[in-house]
Amino acid sequence: MITRIVKLTFAPKHIESFIDLYHQVNININNMQGCQSVKLMKDSKYDNIMFTISKWDSEADLNNYRNTDFFTATWKQTKSLFCAKPEAWTLYEL
Repeated sequence: MITRIVKLTFAPKHIESFIDLYHQVNININNMQGCQSVKLMKDSKYDNIMFTISKWDSEADLNNYRNTDFFTATWKQTKSLFCAKPEAWTLYEL
């Protein structure tokens, strides 16, 4: 199992737009092959910094999701709301 953490920094005027988008697509992400869960979390200090934390059966499952038309369309919408480059980490449980 892997955990994928993605740090997303939004322009303050786009925070609500992203939260709305997340709630629209969350069920589809959770239903992807190999996805165990996905959560949206907000930084404790900065309201415009958020993290998605998802758990996947394998890195192959994550990559299969990232190669879908659904991901491409969702990521395109999300990228337009950023004010800084996203950061991502893939972690393996020990």
